[in-house]
Amino acid sequence: MLDYQVFHTIPWGMRIAIYFWLVGASAGSFVISSLGWVFGVKKYKPIALPASITAIILLLIVPIILILDLGKPERFWYLLRPDFWHASSPMAWGTLLISAYPGAMLIYSWFVYKENEFQAKVWGILSIILAVSTHWYTGIVMALNPSREINHTSLAPILFLTGAFVSGIGFLIIVLFIRNLFLPADKQVGVEMFTGRHGKAYGRGSCI
Repeated sequence: MLDYQVFHTIPWGMRIAIYFWLVGASAGSFVISSLGWVFGVKKYKPIALPASITAIILLLIVPIILILDLGKPERFWYLLRPDFWHASSPMAWGTLLISAYPGAMLIYSWFVYKENEFQAKVWGILSIILAVSTHWYTGIVMALNPSREINHTSLAPILFLTGAFVSGIGFLIIVLFIRNLFLPADKQVGVEMFTGRHGKAYGRGSCI
């Protein structure tokens, strides 16, 4: 009898690609949010709350996409059960990170709203650790995927983190541009926020 050793694999589709982008854009947006309250760059304080809310919304879409992508969506909660959780599984750690990260960001956002600088900094640091760890984990998952040669490398987590900052900043610029359309001129975000050069605000009358 001949051995039958052909592996029938199911490729990751569009949902997983969107999931990777959402996690990255969320992490990148939150890092921008933290610049003002955690690292003391005062010019970024006005956008800290919109940036963190953007990061939260993006990340809250992630569990829905992941559950829908499962072969048996009704069993998603198995990853949350202690008797199924295993420390050697990247996805087990990912479940914990994706569960904890939005909660930490919500608390951080509340203290930013209340202008409690000490608590905002404490929860901001924790959220940054969770943000970086969450996207680091997605890089590890891709690094363990031999069918994707470009990502099957120990550098994948670093590449994913770099992509996160780029996509997060890019998406945040779009969000702030739209936000400016509904705000009076004195509350709009100026060009210098991202370019370092003085000019008109993003939105109506923008010089970009």
